[in-house]
Amino acid sequence: MSVICPSGTRIGLNMNTWREEITGGLLGARNHAEAFEWVTRYGNELGFEHCAYGMRAPLPISRTPFSLLSNYPECWQRRYKERNYLLIDPTVRHGLGSTSPILWPTDPVDGREFWEEAWAAGLRHGWAQASRDASGAVGMLSFARAEERITASELDHIESKMALLAQTAHIVLSSFLMPSVLPESTRKLSLREREILRWTAEGKTSYEIGSILGVTARTINFHVNNAVAKLAASNKTHAVVKAALLGILF
Repeated sequence: MSVICPSGTRIGLNMNTWREEITGGLLGARNHAEAFEWVTRYGNELGFEHCAYGMRAPLPISRTPFSLLSNYPECWQRRYKERNYLLIDPTVRHGLGSTSPILWPTDPVDGREFWEEAWAAGLRHGWAQASRDASGAVGMLSFARAEERITASELDHIESKMALLAQTAHIVLSSFLMPSVLPESTRKLSLREREILRWTAEGKTSYEIGSILGVTARTINFHVNNAVAKLAASNKTHAVVKAALLGILF
């Protein structure tokens, strides 16, 4: 059985086949640009002209970096950047707080000027879903098209495929993007370094941790300094925060 999407593309409903297809394509990508080309192709097959992937790294907390890949119209991409729409984009706000999918625009009153400009650029109907991973990165994949609203019947047929694509795209694209925006995300802490940072997170001093582990405070400080260097941290407190947010404290 298959369904014909608004683009005229016929999409088979076999999830196992779909999973194998997107996994094979994305996992074979050599860089983020190639991976995004695959995502765009799969989005087209699902009936969407445009797609975008955005990723927010977990650090630094005070100025969290975002990465954006998009084949949206150039006029919209320029406008989005010039007006700093990232700060008011309703889909981004939703994605930062939930991994449930969202159809947009859900409420044109919320960001009326934003939506009117998006519509003028040919982005009238869309779907988006956020994903999270152990590294602390948050990614969102969005699909959009100019014509034909997304019906409940269409969603019944393709939303599970879009959700799977969103999750897989995030795993692959974040693995390419995270090292460039946050090099310390690839650093590995030793078992002892993680153990000591966990005790540090509990408020223990080097002397107290040494007593717990049966080693000297000097040995504890040696491991702490190694962890601080690996994580490009300013001090041990900073190292604990980084390790926790990057999901490498345990």
